[in-house]
Amino acid sequence: MTKYKYTPSIPAIIIIIFFSNPSYSQLPEIILKSISNNNKIIAAKSALKASKENLKQAYALYLPNFTATTSGSWERDSSTTSDVGRVADITNSRDVAVSVSQKLWQGGKRKHEFLEVKNNINSEISLLNALVQSEILSSATKYSDYYRKTKILSQKKKNEFILNKHLKEAETRFTLGEFSQTDYFQAKSRYANAQAELIKANGELKISDAKFTDAFGSLREKEIKLKILPINANSLDILLKQIQKDNFNISSNRYLKLSAKNTYNKNLKSLWPTLSLTGSYTHSLESVNRKSESRILTGKLNLTMPLYSGGSNYSSIRQTKYTISQRTYLLDDIVKSKILEGTSTWYAFKTSESRITALTAEISAAEIALNAIKKEANVGTKPFIDVLDAEQVLLNSRVALINEEHELLLSSFKLNDLTAELNPQIIPTD
Repeated sequence: MTKYKYTPSIPAIIIIIFFSNPSYSQLPEIILKSISNNNKIIAAKSALKASKENLKQAYALYLPNFTATTSGSWERDSSTTSDVGRVADITNSRDVAVSVSQKLWQGGKRKHEFLEVKNNINSEISLLNALVQSEILSSATKYSDYYRKTKILSQKKKNEFILNKHLKEAETRFTLGEFSQTDYFQAKSRYANAQAELIKANGELKISDAKFTDAFGSLREKEIKLKILPINANSLDILLKQIQKDNFNISSNRYLKLSAKNTYNKNLKSLWPTLSLTGSYTHSLESVNRKSESRILTGKLNLTMPLYSGGSNYSSIRQTKYTISQRTYLLDDIVKSKILEGTSTWYAFKTSESRITALTAEISAAEIALNAIKKEANVGTKPFIDVLDAEQVLLNSRVALINEEHELLLSSFKLNDLTAELNPQIIPTD
């Protein structure tokens, strides 16, 4: 999977023509703008930055620690006895000390501490990438659904207009005695149904409009047709292998399992002895009516061996064993879940492709059939109800084609989401 440097600025997100993955160039600017200001993504980025500080703190534990202290005091002692006169003592002391400490060996747990933190960070990076993809998919769904409902409403309006004309024609011909009462009421019934369907389509469009406004604002630009994203896998087996290898949710759980193993190894190493070095230099100057000065330089090598800590070390080791087991099961579960999702989405994609081909042919045939039935109905060789039925068949086919194109589009987005190829700002893991 191609990795791109992450750039949080809006222009870098919008200028998608520089991304080599063909999936990215299919995303319109309005969708990329919507995710660039997404609060969930901004919050996740902040959380990731906070987690990265843990790595710096882990490194700091093994760097030299320098401290410097200074002190000073002034004291006058005027105490006397009854038989001996005494001049007051004035004490003026000043101390300066510098010390350094360095951990030399911590039983070998330093490596595992660093890896534990790195794997936790990589897990959060994978989750952030997954979140960005999820928001792209959500935005694309809202965008496509809004224009799908707009097209369906347009078809329903045309149908209502056509059936209204049929109703007026049926009413006129019924008055002239050319149509039966049954023909008239059938036309009236179909027109009433068309009105009900139009009301329903209006309501569904308003719901989609609210979701569209939430994602993209109130601006209604000219529709930019979303393109079907390319699917790099040419078979289901290749797709499933790619999902297991690259899917961000799977990667996140895989890193968490590695982190648990690092924690286990770190806790094991806590039973080993540790070695540290400390050194200090102290300069003291004291005056007690006369001057006194000292300089002390010390160095100490400390070897610490843990003998007994109430059993807490062994408890931590057992605890991390259970954590590894838990994360193993969670990883297996997410892999099975994504494989199932990938399989179902793959077949949904292929089904939609075939259905679109069939529905296109069906619409073409339905249009021809409708024109023929109208001619036959005009000369009396076909009943009027056949015209109404043919109109309904054509409408249903057109609406079905609109819905299927929407499903095909979303399936292509979902497949790219599953294979970690939907995110135009992938953050590389270390």
